[in-house]
Amino acid sequence: MNLKLAIVAPGEFFGGAERQILSLLDHLQNQSITCKLILLHDRELATQARALGADPYITGNGRRFDFQALFDLRSVLQTYNVVHTHGYKATILAALARPRKGFTLVKTEHGRVEVGRGSVLQRLTSNVYRKLENSLSRRVEATVVYVTEELRLSCLTEHEGMASRIIHNGIDSSRISNLIRPEEFSKEYFNLVVLGRLENVKGVQYAIDAMQDLDVPDKIKLHIVGDGPLYYTLTTLAKRGPREASIVFHGFRSDGARFAAHADLLLIPSQHEGLPYTLLEAVCAGTPVCASNVGGLAEVLQHERTALLIPPANPLSIRSAILRLYNDDKFRLSLAATAKAELSERFSSKSMGDAYINLYRDLYLSN
Repeated sequence: MNLKLAIVAPGEFFGGAERQILSLLDHLQNQSITCKLILLHDRELATQARALGADPYITGNGRRFDFQALFDLRSVLQTYNVVHTHGYKATILAALARPRKGFTLVKTEHGRVEVGRGSVLQRLTSNVYRKLENSLSRRVEATVVYVTEELRLSCLTEHEGMASRIIHNGIDSSRISNLIRPEEFSKEYFNLVVLGRLENVKGVQYAIDAMQDLDVPDKIKLHIVGDGPLYYTLTTLAKRGPREASIVFHGFRSDGARFAAHADLLLIPSQHEGLPYTLLEAVCAGTPVCASNVGGLAEVLQHERTALLIPPANPLSIRSAILRLYNDDKFRLSLAATAKAELSERFSSKSMGDAYINLYRDLYLSN
């Protein structure tokens, strides 16, 4: 089989989608499958890809609609027969760059698109780009991959008639087991971690509100690991309350998985999620999890068996859950042990990688 595969992604930020790309690249290399990574930004994803031995091709000028990248991709992608995109910008550019009888396009949906946030202009722009992405995907007969069944169901209307598959995210547990405990963690404290991009959908503001309650013991320290548009807003919110000393902002950390792996409790207060790598890292490391009962979190986790699930956007529920898990070591550790036993193998990088390889091969042969 003469499969020629390219992965196209923005590479602007570093989160779950980028972790998935790295896991997939690593598995493809282990299976001796050649893949070219094409990025629109030379940032953290590009750096970590190089560390894996993959030399990414960087194109474009970084603008929202990038004609330079479009013209470049029209030339670069001619030699590939399967192109896998991540994000609306990569999908739009790849679809526009596709020759009439060119490559087969695969795009992965990592989570719900937040088109109802921001100013009127921002909401309008997001809606236009989403509709353009879906229109072009349908025109080139792209196959859509969803990371959860819940995500597939949420996209039924806009993706009606399009070929699709569900492939769960996966992680290499051996990489997690060797992570070193962060120096910022003191054994004197109960280290509570929220890890992710600081934007509205992640619900970090509700975790901060919960920590401001005077019933929360001083020994509980909230570590917020990540950066994003709400950084200033959230740091200001933390300073206004009486528990400022118990809330620590670490900014973006390329070693964020260390915080998830060694936390006493990982908190995921999101208002929606696909299948976050932060969760998979915690599960593989045996870290207890408290998460919002939404999206892929609700699909994958079982309340009071593999995690403690709470309603979203509810500081009182977050506070109660934190206190319950802080005061009951046996229950907290049993959640972690059960989650690791039941979920680690199911969400392995090998399972994910093999599923994508089978998809690539099926599409190549059918084309």
